[in-house]
Amino acid sequence: MTWFDPIVGSNATLLNAKAATASARDLRILFLGETGVGKTPFAKFSNSLISRATGRNRPFEQINCSCLTPEYFHDQLFGHKKGAFTGASSDLQGLVELASGGDLFLDEIGDMPLETQARFLTFLDSFEYYRLGDDKKRKADLRLLCATNRDLKQLVSLGKFRKDLYSRISQVTIAIPPLRERRSDIPILFEHFVSQFCGFAKPYPQTLIETLSVYDWTEGNVRELKDTVEFLCLMSRDRASIAPEFLGDRYRNPARDRSLTKDESRFNPGSLTQVYEMGLEHYLEAFESELLTSLIQAHFGSIDELARNLNVSRSTLYRRLRKVAQTNPLWTARPIAARLALG
Repeated sequence: MTWFDPIVGSNATLLNAKAATASARDLRILFLGETGVGKTPFAKFSNSLISRATGRNRPFEQINCSCLTPEYFHDQLFGHKKGAFTGASSDLQGLVELASGGDLFLDEIGDMPLETQARFLTFLDSFEYYRLGDDKKRKADLRLLCATNRDLKQLVSLGKFRKDLYSRISQVTIAIPPLRERRSDIPILFEHFVSQFCGFAKPYPQTLIETLSVYDWTEGNVRELKDTVEFLCLMSRDRASIAPEFLGDRYRNPARDRSLTKDESRFNPGSLTQVYEMGLEHYLEAFESELLTSLIQAHFGSIDELARNLNVSRSTLYRRLRKVAQTNPLWTARPIAARLALG
């Protein structure tokens, strides 16, 4: 089978979330995060980990819970028998049956209506169900994965989400960081999406990355960045390089402080949990890569200025940058590495 990792980035918090997903194995997982942070890729990543371990492609079915209204709940999840209602011209398998032996992913479960929540909880009690219009009892064989961009605990306190359902779906809870808290991944993601939409590593000016790196991405996070890159690739299809002028003024915010702020410091050197989960060598390499990437972006690639601010010699800084490039393959694809002639 083909192994595919849909999660792109080297940020420490992101790597922690990936490690927690891997540790969860076949437990039920609730992914938390803003719109567009990558909850669906994380669900697919969890699915693919088990597929890889078992050596077989594991089914993966998903649905947005806003579609699971009381009217459509039974038909969508459990299917129907031919003749069950007007227009039911054939038998229909529901998502529960299609996901047999694999995973059912309920996206934005916080949008599931209360009446539907009660019906779904009944199913979770036994994992038994009937197709609509059928008297044959069936047994579901699947793992449940869920995601939401809402605060379910708050919804529980407001009586808008069932406490017992929240308990059932959250054996493991994993928070995925927003893009503004992993800015060092923006160049990696940008190049990944450029290759995806252009079919090759199309060149671009470094000023474009600098502009995108100071934007907050609050409307859609990684998904918003992906849409932006797709637009730039489309508009620049007849040009030798990606043209930044198509970006427009929306992403330009000259008033924003370009220095690193406290909440943009992703690594916590005192976090024993990170050290234990990643291992000491991997942790130290990731820390140095994360730190140097953030510092270079904050100084917009000026090695001389960065060396002065760090109170180290230019040669010492170059040596550390080369070490990072050698231990982190993703670095060698970056414009920073190209300018330093690392190889």
